[in-house]
Amino acid sequence: MLLADHLSILGLDVSASTADLKAAYRREISKWHPDRFCSDPANQPAATDRAQKINAAYEHLSELHELGSLPRSAPRPTGQRPTPPPQPQQAYRTQHTYNRKSFTPGFPDLSVFEVFVRSSNIISAGYNRTTQTLYIKFDGDVVYSYLHVPESVFTAFMSAESHGKFAHRNIYHQYPSKRH
Repeated sequence: MLLADHLSILGLDVSASTADLKAAYRREISKWHPDRFCSDPANQPAATDRAQKINAAYEHLSELHELGSLPRSAPRPTGQRPTPPPQPQQAYRTQHTYNRKSFTPGFPDLSVFEVFVRSSNIISAGYNRTTQTLYIKFDGDVVYSYLHVPESVFTAFMSAESHGKFAHRNIYHQYPSKRH
């Protein structure tokens, strides 16, 4: 996918800040997360596809922000349309990095959808509603599964302003865990 495609998926333009990117990701993934479509099996495949595109766009644009290589549009007078950025000859290939370190996408349970959270130590989280298992991937590509976690805790974790603080207060010492 090209840069313009990733920006379009999240409803952003090239002048978007890191905060704009994070807000757009949260907005879109909360609308299209496959778990929201469990009771609608006809639309769940489309939601899964859309959520995967949202994740890919967020990961790609986050990497470009980290590397400082996201093109910026020049300031323009009010009322003028932005000039689209020049398109590269090939699509950018996502490097799967977090804080400039490589990580492996996914969780041990392949049915769990990975949602990126961008905190200081947590890369992503996922939840298996059937088994009530919460997966958290940490910096260094370490994955822990937390057992018997109610869906309400997962939902609160994903909406928390600070994922790390929430997990420390409400997850790490409250539920049995296993390192993978």
